[in-house]
Amino acid sequence: MYNKRWFIFLEIIMLPIFSFCQSKIKIISGEEKFALPYASIINKTSNHFFSANEYGEALLYGNFGDSILISYAGYKDVSFVNKKEEKIVELFLLHKFLPEVFVFKCKKGNTFLLENGLKPGKLFNGFVGINWTYSEITKPYALLIKDLPSNSKIETFSFWLEKSLQSPDSTILAPFIVMIYSFDSLSQIPGNPLLSKPLIFFPKKQGKQTINLDSLNLYSPKNGIFISIQYVIDKKFSWNQKVLTDRGADTTIISYGGIIKGGINKSQNESFIYDVQNNKWIKFKNRIIAFEIKYRKCN
Repeated sequence: MYNKRWFIFLEIIMLPIFSFCQSKIKIISGEEKFALPYASIINKTSNHFFSANEYGEALLYGNFGDSILISYAGYKDVSFVNKKEEKIVELFLLHKFLPEVFVFKCKKGNTFLLENGLKPGKLFNGFVGINWTYSEITKPYALLIKDLPSNSKIETFSFWLEKSLQSPDSTILAPFIVMIYSFDSLSQIPGNPLLSKPLIFFPKKQGKQTINLDSLNLYSPKNGIFISIQYVIDKKFSWNQKVLTDRGADTTIISYGGIIKGGINKSQNESFIYDVQNNKWIKFKNRIIAFEIKYRKCN
């Protein structure tokens, strides 16, 4: 009886230890089998989230049976139950990516600018941009651009990034995941990916950020394009921000990265955010970022 009691006692003590597991995963493309760097990993049970590393690898910390969701721009989300085992997670494109062969003639030397300029206003004086809190960084932001001439070759996309007055200088260096989609005229949301895989963009300082797209041979579809940006999740780029509640009381929230500067609301531009938990795009009203697109007209 004595030994049995000790066995039961040890079983109760060790149960939490054995129920906690640490497993290694690697996230790859289901089609091409290459690594998907900085994919978002969400433990839906504990509400913990982070990104894989640049090789698509990550350690999962949690309990047996935790519900895990993997999300990556342009790919279908994958869910599974956490187990103590190494696992290769394959993600498949939302739509099959078929590189198109274009025979357009683009005018050499003639580049044009499509702009939505910076909205006037001082920091924290009305809407001047988009600032992510740490709990929101799993949600990509997508900007619809309808007024780009069809079949134009897109050379660069620029936006403006500013450091918050309260944040450390290093937060401006948080990298972005960039994806470009067609406009689905039926659902009015992002449609087919126009890139075979997302781009990873690393800001170097605040101010104008320019992403070079010229080598991708990216041509604008007839109905418009969505440009999606999302932060890579890394706690070192988060910071505590003091804000006022609706009742005027002081409180502190955890913010992330810099502020993407706001632009002018126009009918040709709309914005959406992707709700990972509910697997759908949601209209993000009156939240248009300032941008600049350099392009060449082709026919």
